[in-house]
Amino acid sequence: MPTPEGLAPAGVTASLPPVVHPGGVIHLLNAGGRLDVSGVGADVWSRARRSVADPGECFACQDIVLRGAARSVALSGRMLACTTSRDAAVLIDLAGGGIEWLFEGAGGVVSIRKDRVLAGPNASGDLSSVAWGSGRIWSRKASSWDASASTVYVADGASLTAVGIDDGEPVCSIDAGHEITVVRYDPVTGEVAAGTSDGLVLGFDADLSWSSVLATGDEEAVTDVRSFTLSGRRHVLAVTPDRVHLFSGAALTWSASIAPGRITGVTVMDAKVYLVVWRVQDGIRGADEGVSALVVLDASTGGILEDTTLCTGVAFGPSLDADAGLLRLISFSGQPLEIDVSSLPLLTPRFMGMKIRGVP
Repeated sequence: MPTPEGLAPAGVTASLPPVVHPGGVIHLLNAGGRLDVSGVGADVWSRARRSVADPGECFACQDIVLRGAARSVALSGRMLACTTSRDAAVLIDLAGGGIEWLFEGAGGVVSIRKDRVLAGPNASGDLSSVAWGSGRIWSRKASSWDASASTVYVADGASLTAVGIDDGEPVCSIDAGHEITVVRYDPVTGEVAAGTSDGLVLGFDADLSWSSVLATGDEEAVTDVRSFTLSGRRHVLAVTPDRVHLFSGAALTWSASIAPGRITGVTVMDAKVYLVVWRVQDGIRGADEGVSALVVLDASTGGILEDTTLCTGVAFGPSLDADAGLLRLISFSGQPLEIDVSSLPLLTPRFMGMKIRGVP
């Protein structure tokens, strides 16, 4: 029987957007279907998995090896965390140039909060929280999640629970009545949005009291939710596989179809919605087939402003590099892609005059 690595793509591939940090840009690539960390330092200072004797502790295990392609990435200061498709998590010290630790069993979407790496759900449907300093760990079932500085909002089916980030203990919970497919915490407003499998966006305050129910009307699963301010008003953007919907307050302002194609990336800035769309023909399933395009919509009307072909196959991104005035992406084959956005107002530093002291 072939091994998982034997079924992996040959050569170098990408599966994550570029990571922009103060020291430059990092492209986390895969070699033969396995995350290649040689570019950020191959030294592994600690290897661990969850202890069987005490599930609240990590157990050092030096024979653990890094398996799987890059799955998700998060950056906080000098620390970069990455999970793989084979449920491994690495914490990389960008300043020290090595892997702080390699943890086996944590996979899925990753984030860094305080001294903790949160990752999930893995292949078993678990969200794990690992404190890399103390080695303390907790886990719970999750289908989607997001976190503030002190609380993790965990969805499991139709249930949404707020748990303490340090101990994983429940603080409050609510039954949403709809299967939740995505959770987003807004650090500006302190509100929580939950997209559902039947096209709703449910709004809650930080204590999970209801605040709003928004309906896209197309009954497709919501895959992403973004909130932003436009003309002084808060707006919510709901993304389904091939459509985007904009809400102003409780009203649906517009809905735009991106078909044929699948939305793989989204960001909002300068009153525009930037979408990365993967366009494939029926029957095509390979990540190196079809084409990817950058589609730019007017956030006020939903009208298409630009539709630019980027590359063959899937493209990952966009990541904003404000210092360089670029949107950075990367193709499945590992080719870096750049879109010049330096003309956007206030994106790059501008000379605004001199302050003269001592003038009456």
